[in-house]
Amino acid sequence: IGVAEDSNNNNDKNHDDNEILRWNQCCVAILKRTPTLLQAIRTTKSVFYPNTNKHHKDDDDDDNNLFPPPLRDPHYSFIYGMETPKDFPRQHLSNVPPDFISKELVLMWTYPATLQGVEQWTEVGRIYLSDERKEIV
Repeated sequence: IGVAEDSNNNNDKNHDDNEILRWNQCCVAILKRTPTLLQAIRTTKSVFYPNTNKHHKDDDDDDNNLFPPPLRDPHYSFIYGMETPKDFPRQHLSNVPPDFISKELVLMWTYPATLQGVEQWTEVGRIYLSDERKEIV
């Protein structure tokens, strides 16, 4: 579990009076890149973006193309905010388990891609990875 920030400034947005607003994924868990997970992501992208040139077989060797910056890794985002990594209160992470087993995958439509837009993001679909469908708290 850690903090992610876009070092390439790809998430900076111009605002009133030329103020730069910056938002980031304050708390993330990096997922293990398994062949099954990578194939599921490739399949999903081919379904949602069937006519793009980005997902040809030639690109399969470069798994980094599957994941956008700043992390370029499959991950769960738990917290979004305006804090920079150095300002994020790390004591909030002290009670988080070092690893866990996910029982479901959720595909989210993440538009608009701004901090204010997070509340508008919607669930597209959910896949249960086991027969257990207990509510995750």
